Amino acid sequence: MRLRAFYSDTFAPLALRSRAFNTRRLYVSTLNSFERFLCRPAELSDLNDETVSRYLSYFRALPRSAYSVNKERNNLLCIWRFACRKRLIDVYPDVEPDPQPERIPQAWTQAQLTQLFVAASEEPGIIGHTLACYWWWALLFRPEEPRDEKGGGHE
Repeated sequence: MRLRAFYSDTFAPLALRSRAFNTRRLYVSTLNSFERFLCRPAELSDLNDETVSRYLSYFRALPRSAYSVNKERNNLLCIWRFACRKRLIDVYPDVEPDPQPERIPQAWTQAQLTQLFVAASEEPGIIGHTLACYWWWALLFRPEEPRDEKGGGHE
């Protein structure tokens, strides 16, 4: 059975029925890339450890980040497991994810925030006509600037 037919006739209607359009788009992108790797339409029988692992190595060499490689892996393995549950494939996947680098936090920890506010409270002196401790607290509590649709601030 063709993988794309299985995706559109069975997997997408049953497993992705309440998912966003972008989720479906990413699955189709994975199928397109998998078929480019195979140089032919993918079959359900292509969902095996060796072929998927070789595909992920190919995809990583394009070059793609470990996060992108793991997204491809997760999409294929999700379809594969679903096919196993429907008894169309006998062997469940055993394909390890790529190691991902540790991401730099996007926010301060609670301990860091506490330390920051304590330091601001203890700041001596005056800035302009305001006590320094109040000035620093006002800066720390400054509301975020409004953003446009693309995530940037107003110019």
